[in-house]
Amino acid sequence: MQRINKAKSPTPGRFYYGWIILGGSVLAMALGSGISFWAFGLYIDPMEQEFGWSRAEVSAGFSISLAISGLSGPLIGRWVDTRGARSAILFGAVMTAATYVLLATTSSLWQWIVYLSINAVFRQLMFFIPFQALISRWFDRRRGMALGILGTGFSLGGFVVLIMA
Repeated sequence: MQRINKAKSPTPGRFYYGWIILGGSVLAMALGSGISFWAFGLYIDPMEQEFGWSRAEVSAGFSISLAISGLSGPLIGRWVDTRGARSAILFGAVMTAATYVLLATTSSLWQWIVYLSINAVFRQLMFFIPFQALISRWFDRRRGMALGILGTGFSLGGFVVLIMA
């Protein structure tokens, strides 16, 4: 039998800790999406110049990684259901960081595509699926609003990348 962690409803007049969890989740989503999704356009020109690849070749790696991200969704959902959102997020963060180190060693197009594909699976472990499960467990009454706020984290990452670039 699976144990489900259900947070208690907030006591009126007291601060609800779920808002802290939500704030941290929004920040994590913003950082993750900013680095791995929204910043991709910043990599294209330098990679074309460094390796002599065409824009289509550089972008193909990203396109394939997005497809693999989507296909890995059911597997990530199963992980979250069996092992929990926290383990998915922590493992995903460590492994995503490791795949960025791996991506830094890229010297050929096939490596770029394979490494980005590996990165795509681990990236999914720290994006929407586990965070939605986590926030859903913390919010009973205002779940829709909390999930809506969580979704802004993804777009916020794009905004932050534009400012910092």
